[in-house]
Amino acid sequence: MGVVALQAEYVRRTLINATRKEFAKHLPQIAEEQWRPIFEGVQQCFNDYANLIGTRINSDINSRKQELDNLLKQKQSHEIDIKAEAKRLKDLEIEIQSQVKQIHLVRESL
Repeated sequence: MGVVALQAEYVRRTLINATRKEFAKHLPQIAEEQWRPIFEGVQQCFNDYANLIGTRINSDINSRKQELDNLLKQKQSHEIDIKAEAKRLKDLEIEIQSQVKQIHLVRESL
């Protein structure tokens, strides 16, 4: 039984070595025949990936640009409100000062 196992192991190793030698003989030919389709396949994968990433980046940029535009509009709208409110308060202050002067004049005349 042990002798048969040793013989089987020897045959297995011999077969593996022979297969390796044959593969080594044919490997340059296989590489020569297959390099172009493999190269083109890999190149296409990189191109597809670059296009996908470019699309996502552009989409993200456009989204951020819209968000910034909206924030800018809100800021400008708020600034307009502040200016209008400041003018209204200034006008109100002038009117109150005028009324205070009138009250002082009336009081002095009494």
